[in-house]
Amino acid sequence: VNASAQSGNKAIETLILAKLEETNNQLQAIKPRYKIYPTENVYISIKLDTATGKLWMIQIGLGDTYGGTVPIDETSLSGFSEEVRNGRFELYPTKNMYNFILLDTELGRTYQVQWSTEPDKRWRVRL
Repeated sequence: VNASAQSGNKAIETLILAKLEETNNQLQAIKPRYKIYPTENVYISIKLDTATGKLWMIQIGLGDTYGGTVPIDETSLSGFSEEVRNGRFELYPTKNMYNFILLDTELGRTYQVQWSTEPDKRWRVRL
């Protein structure tokens, strides 16, 4: 293969890579950063930061009861050197209404997430 053909191939490769990166950025803009997951308790939902794996419990207030948002675990699982990407983490319910499985869709790591109205019973742990 001559030098001219190699140069042309390199230019085409560069254009393709640039287009792939642009398309990936557009897809990332479509995926939501935060998602709300219902629990079996009609007053409680879980908010997930799909880019970092951070979790909060949301409680709806009724009558004299105040609602609010409290952390389950606000430690980022995305790492310091890794790119933050919306949709990286997903939450799945289990048969136990207080427990969910958090999946890191990039690395395959799984975590058990437990919500509770009692602060010392809210947590996330790697499985």
